[in-house]
Amino acid sequence: MPLAEIQTWTERLVDLGMLLSKEQHDFFRAFKEVSLSYVEGECKSEGLDYLRGVDLHFVSGWETSKTMKKAYQDSLPKDMALGYTSQGPHKQDFVFSVDKKRAASQLSRGQLKMLILLIFLSTTDFINSFSPSESVLMVDDVTS
Repeated sequence: MPLAEIQTWTERLVDLGMLLSKEQHDFFRAFKEVSLSYVEGECKSEGLDYLRGVDLHFVSGWETSKTMKKAYQDSLPKDMALGYTSQGPHKQDFVFSVDKKRAASQLSRGQLKMLILLIFLSTTDFINSFSPSESVLMVDDVTS
């Protein structure tokens, strides 16, 4: 693809990417509040002390020290070799921590599964906060 065409698409990608990233961050703030409140409540009632101090962090899909446009420009040679865009809102993620350390490196596999299960359960509260209808969470193969 010619460089001029890539630059045209990049401009549009930056415009839409910034809008999407804002929406993702707004969603994250609401989701974080509900999910951490749910986990905290379960920690107290079920004695899950290893989850005390759990936190959730938003990770944008590009280096935050750069603008999205600059991140796209800097990754262009790599992206052309890979055949896809390696930076942007599609790479956004949520990261859990416990006592300011990544939960994945701090908790056992069983403890991580419990955290994941609690987050899934909290999503029903989250969805119900936006919908007048009650939602149902169907979980397949809970023991795995």
